[in-house]
Amino acid sequence: MKAFGVAFTAFAAMAAAANHKLPREIGDYCDAPEGTGTCQKTSNCAGIAYPDGYCPNDPVDVQCCVPKKCSAPYATSLCRHTHQGCSAGSFVPGHCPGDSTIQCCVKSAGADPPSCSNPAENTCTFYPNCLEKTMQCGPDGYPIGYGLKYCTKFTDAAPKFSAIGQAWITKTMLCLQRNLVPYATGEKSTTCSALKEFAFGTHPGCYVSSGVCALPPSDWQVIIETVSLKELFGSVDALKATLETAGDCVEFYKWLIKKGIIKLVDEVKDAAKKIWDKVTDWF
Repeated sequence: MKAFGVAFTAFAAMAAAANHKLPREIGDYCDAPEGTGTCQKTSNCAGIAYPDGYCPNDPVDVQCCVPKKCSAPYATSLCRHTHQGCSAGSFVPGHCPGDSTIQCCVKSAGADPPSCSNPAENTCTFYPNCLEKTMQCGPDGYPIGYGLKYCTKFTDAAPKFSAIGQAWITKTMLCLQRNLVPYATGEKSTTCSALKEFAFGTHPGCYVSSGVCALPPSDWQVIIETVSLKELFGSVDALKATLETAGDCVEFYKWLIKKGIIKLVDEVKDAAKKIWDKVTDWF
């Protein structure tokens, strides 16, 4: 087990090192000095935009956008590069990581109200009012059939989580919605099936970057109970997303194996085995 942990950690480190050099598209994940972000047009980036090639092969206005919150007492505000400006607000130094060019953008009350290009924290209206309105995928499509459904479930389950777990819900919900902004605003077009594949592909990065690895096992249990096993593992998309999330978090992955969760759905057992066999000979 110890050897597996060391080997897996080394593999993850090599993957992270190579990640910076991979081609990127809008919505793809990128790693910047202050954390994991997504490649976005600078005009859509509410956080720190890095003009340093973290989204190679993209136009100059597509940069790695990292939504990093400021420290208290500005915990509801986001850090930004000063060259990005702070519309309807002002920069306050000393509340963000990095050098002096990264400062807290504190906006006045009522500035930048929630919209399809700026989803609000702890809300689920983005899915029906923005994504579904644009995509028209119907009740079984991703916007309504998964996005809205589980956004609502996690919102209702929030009281069962620890304080750190509740913060994880807020970050994850916002991360998932922000990744879909280009499709909700019409900036990018696609089919409903392709949207579903893309959306599920963003889940692992959001789970991990929002701190799933740091959650106590009691919160992991609530997550599994909230996202039913059938929905979580009943499709190749969901299985891939979940196992990749665990792959970035060895302890969580080991917890899933120990609990026998990935073996509870016969239909996807073989698929799980193929993925797991790539990193261990357990099966």
